[in-house]
Amino acid sequence: MARIAPVFGWITPASGPAYRYYLTANIPPNQSAFVIDYEWEVTLPYGPPQLFYGETTSMPVDFGNPGTFPVRLRVRDGCGWSKWISFSVNIY
Repeated sequence: MARIAPVFGWITPASGPAYRYYLTANIPPNQSAFVIDYEWEVTLPYGPPQLFYGETTSMPVDFGNPGTFPVRLRVRDGCGWSKWISFSVNIY
């Protein structure tokens, strides 16, 4: 299991379609070099949860509509994947 515990950082508007935002993880600078991958799971009102996976701390998400959306985040370092953390984001 990963030694790094992810923390949700912030959400910012992105250019493009309405209700597109970036979700950003907040990893302490002394630990960010050890993170190999980030995985986000966003539950939207249509279809199954959307998975976003990559090497960067931010992921763009097209929410499609305003509302409150459940989100989960985990990170992978050299020891494996962390536990998922869960939170909700409010899109206006």
